[in-house]
Formats: sequence, C-alpha cells, structure tokens
Amino acid sequence: IFHSQRSVAIGVIKTIISSPLFSQLTLEFKGAVLNVTEKHMGLNTINYFQLMICLAKFVPEIIKEMLEKIKSKVANVERLRGVGYDKSLRLHLEKLENTLQS
Repeated sequence: IFHSQRSVAIGVIKTIISSPLFSQLTLEFKGAVLNVTEKHMGLNTINYFQLMICLAKFVPEIIKEMLEKIKSKVANVERLRGVGYDKSLRLHLEKLENTLQS
C-alpha cells in the first residue's frame, strides 16, 4: 500500500500469508503490523487503513487480535493532534471494524 507498485506489494503479502510456513512467522508478522501502525497511522492514515483492511480480508483473526492496540494508537494520535475526536481516524477505524465483522 505504501509502495509505488501497490498490487505487487499486496501480492507478496498474500503469498506470505498463504504459505504453509506462515504459522511460524505469526509473531514477526504481528510485530511488523505494530511497527507499521506506529510509523504510518498518524501521517499516512488513508494508506495505513487501506493496508489494514486488506490484511483483515487475508488474516482476519490476527487483525482482530490486534484491534485493541490499533484503537489505542488511534486515541494516542488524536491526543498528539490535540483533538478528542478525529473524524477521519474514527471513520477509517469503523471501516476496519466493519470489514472484520463481515
């Protein structure tokens, strides 16, 4: 999603996730998602949530496990921005939650 060749990057992620060895990489994958969350949610909100929604379609159980940390980061970004409620962040978070429910 952050790469100039977006479809290729998504293809690589999909290949990794569908690999039989992915279960051995779950902790590293979660760490990478948290790292992306820390680095990109505040400054690249739209791209970040596009990636999370894409991942939610591939590995919904992992993203569901991480949802509380993502919500916590949303609240932290709002605090850093000096607002109690950021409409854009909350809208994107809601889209992610809806994707995980369906």
